[in-house]
Amino acid sequence: MKSWLEQARIASGLSVEDCCKALYQSSDDFLTREQSPGMLTLNELRVLMKLFSSDGQQLAWNALCELKPSCVKGFKG
Repeated sequence: MKSWLEQARIASGLSVEDCCKALYQSSDDFLTREQSPGMLTLNELRVLMKLFSSDGQQLAWNALCELKPSCVKGFKG
């Protein structure tokens, strides 16, 4: 099963290398975070949100909304 981070990256048409360059990380470091997105820092998430398409952003927001049960699902970026 793909993590929400992998789904958002793919939905945005981004390669692992695109994300690595934006985050100044090795592919091993990024792939570790992609499989365990809870390891992302807020700064890393901020950078990725700027790269993601609107579909990718929505996937990320939906994942974050799971942290707060009353979160509004209709975010429009």
